[in-house]
Amino acid sequence: MRSQNTVLVLGSGVSAAIGAPTWARLLTLVSEAFFNHLDYSRLRKGIPAERISIAFTEGDFTTTKSRALASSLLTQSPLLAAQLIQNCIREADWNYLVRKIIYDKVDTGSNTPQRTIAKLCQSSGHVKGVVNFNYDDLFERHLPSFAVDYSVCTELNPTPKKGKFPIWHVHGWLPEGGGQDSRIILSEGDYLDQSQTPYSWSNAVQLSAYSSHTAVFIGNSMTDPHLRTILRATSAVRSFPHYTFLPSRATWSDEDRVVESLFDNDLAGLKTKAIRYPLLRRKRQEHSALWELIHLLSDAIDDNAALWKTY
Repeated sequence: MRSQNTVLVLGSGVSAAIGAPTWARLLTLVSEAFFNHLDYSRLRKGIPAERISIAFTEGDFTTTKSRALASSLLTQSPLLAAQLIQNCIREADWNYLVRKIIYDKVDTGSNTPQRTIAKLCQSSGHVKGVVNFNYDDLFERHLPSFAVDYSVCTELNPTPKKGKFPIWHVHGWLPEGGGQDSRIILSEGDYLDQSQTPYSWSNAVQLSAYSSHTAVFIGNSMTDPHLRTILRATSAVRSFPHYTFLPSRATWSDEDRVVESLFDNDLAGLKTKAIRYPLLRRKRQEHSALWELIHLLSDAIDDNAALWKTY
């Protein structure tokens, strides 16, 4: 990071650390909420579900029946499940539904992973921007504390304001307080459009970022096919590696160790080095070692002596 301009790439694991749902969990909750609003009497009469209005009141988020139906639907492709639901909901309510679910269980304390990452963005200007796959604004909230003057970029506002630190929400942005929402990439049709439009804004941002900067992936599983396609394309035009923090279960079993070795070897073919940290068995603290590493990185990037401190 000292010798090469860097971009951070934030995945759902960053927001999940403070209670937001992971991508898979988000699709589950969207499905459950949808089935809780469905008028089954109309379906029994052969009337298709369409333009359903979504509204939440206290205690009506899911039911036993809606959870069972969601579980059945998600045995198919999760992306297809999201598409089937999106087809039935009023366009104005789709973002409302996703936003409500994202922020429902969030715990915004002062010492969050987002704050640690925000501090890293302050350090001596080594980080030139953030590619954020999350829809939420949980990370941006901490940047003012470190005097980082930022600019959120989406399809609607694609260019960062002059002199400001860019945050590219490449899958869309749904700030908790509302405002000008951008289209979010969540359903099968969304991902299909993205893959079939190679010069879309989202693709262009990633191609540029990953080919001209060292990318440090935090909270990403590195299994998304579209991301891997972009990494494969950019690996041919860059001489420097990218880095990704990934959890390790290698101490749990030999099988886990073998699978991780195969996966890391594949990433090496994409010029991406895996930095493994131990996944703990303590609930809600599974990834605590990751945040300790990011904390150490934010200190050590400007101070070698920080490497010898104890956290």
